Amino acid sequence: MSLKYIANEDLTVAFDNLAGPPGIAYSGDVDIDPVAVKPVLSIKCKALDKQVATSPITIIWSPVLPCPHKAAGHTFTAGAGTITATATKTKAAGNLVLRVEDTGNCKGSWVNSSTSATVPCSCNCEISDAGQAKAKAQ
Repeated sequence: MSLKYIANEDLTVAFDNLAGPPGIAYSGDVDIDPVAVKPVLSIKCKALDKQVATSPITIIWSPVLPCPHKAAGHTFTAGAGTITATATKTKAAGNLVLRVEDTGNCKGSWVNSSTSATVPCSCNCEISDAGQAKAKAQ
């Protein structure tokens, strides 16, 4: 297993659309958020003076905090997913640390504004930026 940067509270998550409404467009990577994109943060363990993110990251999207995709003629309704650690040795506060390139999946749904039909969606999600580029873990 290779050494990769440990994710801290400044991490960023990318979402790669696999399925969804026609014409879906990506609006950009997402920083952690206490409601929508929530890792377990270690209070004692830090990487570059920021709390280390540990497994899992829970992702919960709603109409108030919609996913980072946009689709004309569709309204986002809900979605959820997780990213789990691939680290096998390094722990913080008893949990495996998250690292850059750790991945997961997110599933949700949209409603077609014209027909009211539900359109399922899914994304691969990945920690695209660890929030720091010094501390590494296996």
